[in-house]
Amino acid sequence: MILTHAAMIATGRAYTDFEKLTAEEEMLAYLPLAWVGQNMFSYSQSMVAGFCVSCPESAETVMTDLREIGPTYYFAPPRVLEALLTQSRYAWRTRAGRSAPCTGASWQSRTASAAGF
Repeated sequence: MILTHAAMIATGRAYTDFEKLTAEEEMLAYLPLAWVGQNMFSYSQSMVAGFCVSCPESAETVMTDLREIGPTYYFAPPRVLEALLTQSRYAWRTRAGRSAPCTGASWQSRTASAAGF
């Protein structure tokens, strides 16, 4: 399968319109460049919408860079989102003075679920 520049831009434009992305977005591009999803969701959409794409300093600093940049738009495969949610839930519970792991009945879990995490 050959991905042309025109096809990438057309698909990027469709997703940008669907997600209602603007030039005000900020994104962290951390997935391998060879992965088509990285090119589509990071680079093609940014070319269409004009938003800023930042890259992490290294694979080891992705989480630190994520906190520093505070992206408004974040693309990740399910396993990455699940790991991020687990880390967030753990941090919420430990900051609240409770022992981990987080139960499904907690306020943090309900809030994260309501927010789509």
